[in-house]
Amino acid sequence: MVDNFRPGVMERLRLTPQHLRVVRPDLVTCSMTAFGGDGPYRDLPAYDLVLQAMGGGMSITGEPGGRPTRAGIPIGDLAGGAFAALAVCATLLSRERYQTSHHIDLSLLDVQVSLLTYVAQYFLTDGMVPGPIGSAHQSVVPYQAFQTADGDVVVAVFGESFWAPLCRAMALEDLIDRFPDNATRHACRQELVEQLQRRFLERTTDEWVQAIWAAGVPGGPVNTVDRVLRDPQVRHRRMLVSDGERELLGNPIKTGRPDTFTPAPALGQHTAELLPFLPHQ
Repeated sequence: MVDNFRPGVMERLRLTPQHLRVVRPDLVTCSMTAFGGDGPYRDLPAYDLVLQAMGGGMSITGEPGGRPTRAGIPIGDLAGGAFAALAVCATLLSRERYQTSHHIDLSLLDVQVSLLTYVAQYFLTDGMVPGPIGSAHQSVVPYQAFQTADGDVVVAVFGESFWAPLCRAMALEDLIDRFPDNATRHACRQELVEQLQRRFLERTTDEWVQAIWAAGVPGGPVNTVDRVLRDPQVRHRRMLVSDGERELLGNPIKTGRPDTFTPAPALGQHTAELLPFLPHQ
């Protein structure tokens, strides 16, 4: 059983794990709240924006020198749901193996803090507070977006094996020996990025993407949503499907079995279906 109420609501409804396990001793329960079931913020309200802000993600998102920026998708809510699903699956497996049940107290703020991963570890190691750096990476160069003649493209030289092929694809072979490793590129980030940016402006996004892919360098276009939904790989993977009435996003979890998509329920549809099964008061 999963709930997303603020702390105290399940107690008022007499639906706490202790209440529920009187009826079903092996029930797995999961409470998803903004700040968790205890602590000084326990009773405060919050939404995705608040969680992104308090979890640190907004402080490192955006262009250098700019204002804090919310992620374009509700990462606070989405990550919380993914972590909850993972926790529930793990707890169900534990129940099967050890015949014990658990209550999962999942704080969406905790999840956001955990997503800081290596960025938090950088601070814990050197004490320097990180700030926004746009699409770039704190320690890998070049690993960012570049403007082209008609859009934007990203390249990710995450490993020395990609540096020389990128330079050859861009007809900038002289940069191979001038910036032979990531340490050198990182130390000369501004100079290097400016040279790459000037070259990227000379061709279109599609031209650069074809050149980068042909060279075996990780990269791709910065797609708008309409381009994503027309992308041949996205279409091939059935990430755009139909429920018979409208187009929907597909299921990213592929198991080899066909997915079934049904229309969203009409207002009150599930209420009408479930009422006959509920005990009358």
